Amino acid sequence: MQRPTGVLLDVDGTLVDSNDSHAHAWLAALAEAGVSADFATVRRLIGKGGDNRSAAGT
Repeated sequence: MQRPTGVLLDVDGTLVDSNDSHAHAWLAALAEAGVSADFATVRRLIGKGGDNRSAAGT
C-alpha cells in the first residue's frame, strides 16, 4: 500500500456539509444519556460556541 502524499481536511464544511450528520450524532449521544431533544433544536446549535448558547438551548 502506497503512503498518501497529502491529507485534505474540511474543518469548516466547505467541501462537505456534515451539519445534519453532526446533529444526528448528538441526538444519539443525548438519547444514550437519557436526554430527549428534537432534531431542529440540536441542528440549530451546531457550530455555535458555548458563549453563543443559552441554557434554554437557543
